[in-house]
Amino acid sequence: MAATIDPNQQQRWPGYVKAMLLTNLVMFLMVLAIYLLQAVLPLSPDGQAAVPAWLAVNTAMSFITNTNWQNYGGENTLSYFSQMFAIIFPQFTSAATGLACGIDFIRGLGGSTAWATSTST
Repeated sequence: MAATIDPNQQQRWPGYVKAMLLTNLVMFLMVLAIYLLQAVLPLSPDGQAAVPAWLAVNTAMSFITNTNWQNYGGENTLSYFSQMFAIIFPQFTSAATGLACGIDFIRGLGGSTAWATSTST
């Protein structure tokens, strides 16, 4: 079954929710994998060990949800690679997700069904 996009059909709110949750799940799993595999990833000059599982889940979830609760010891716990790709990346994407959801919510309140009006010639 191929995925198709019909430009004449507008996406409803369940589609937005599904896309947002699926995207955040993928980002969560990527960030979690970075924490758990940190010992074998590059940019770890101090030879950081893998982050304990409970701390990896806690930190990944907090940065994906934009709460940014830091329960780790900075450079004593995370390698440079983990800090760059599993801390900075979700700080940007979680804020972008919140902005996109806010824009969609406002569009829904205003009754807007499309980003731009189409003109026919």
